[in-house]
Amino acid sequence: MSTSASSDDRSVCTPCRGTGSLVSNHGGERHSVTCPWCGGSGRFEAGRDAQAAAPPRAAAG
Repeated sequence: MSTSASSDDRSVCTPCRGTGSLVSNHGGERHSVTCPWCGGSGRFEAGRDAQAAAPPRAAAG
């Protein structure tokens, strides 16, 4: 039995389906958040800890 390439593609982040963001209802309002499993890249990153603190963002200025 063969599987299609898309169903066996482990490089796409499964939780966000490759979009890099998720919809959160935390706080009572729906809003988009960066996917903690891929960091917004949409690509699976082996060994990434989704519960770890996000890296600091560059200061806007």
